[in-house]
Amino acid sequence: MNEKVEKLWYLKNLDIFEGVPDDEIMQLAGKVRECTYNKGEMIYSHYESLNCIYVLKRGEVRLFHSKNGKRMVFDVLGPGSLFGGLVFTSDKSTHFAQATHPSRLCIFSEDDFLSILQRKPDIMMRFIKKMTQKIQEYEHSLSMRNDSADELILTELSKLHEKRGRSLFGVWKPSSIHITHEELAELTGLNRVTVTRALKRLKKASKIQIDKNGISIL
Repeated sequence: MNEKVEKLWYLKNLDIFEGVPDDEIMQLAGKVRECTYNKGEMIYSHYESLNCIYVLKRGEVRLFHSKNGKRMVFDVLGPGSLFGGLVFTSDKSTHFAQATHPSRLCIFSEDDFLSILQRKPDIMMRFIKKMTQKIQEYEHSLSMRNDSADELILTELSKLHEKRGRSLFGVWKPSSIHITHEELAELTGLNRVTVTRALKRLKKASKIQIDKNGISIL
């Protein structure tokens, strides 16, 4: 399978491009760049001008803010996710994007992506729906910050379990979640000590299992 045909296959499997004829997707595939990022590598940084739309083909990406040296993760992205310069302005990024697993991305220019939306109202509606769902998810996450530490951690573990079970190839169920206490602290806004204590309580209450393979939800 040559590179352009491979891009065509991946783009066709993105729900946002559902119904777009192969010849149009093939034209689009010719304009898409691909890039591989290693685990821990930064994709873009705060204050960096964003003029690209990223689609995650495989791997995992975290979006986060950083203040006084503390990271606050607000989204964990899996395969098929769109992110980057989604507001179509010349404004600089307000956050960081980092690959937390070896990741492969398709990269559109804003102009190319916007031209697709302008020509295809159905794609524009699916795009707007995706963005609306994202906003609702962020609002829900913020509203949960008043929950107990145990509830916050269990919710984030459940979300990770669901996201890591998705791919462009279908759905599978990972048996356990590999995540550090520090990463859970960044996801929940809690400090590391609070996370450690909450995990112990959840384990004692038989809500999770922790072993060498990671954390499993019971």
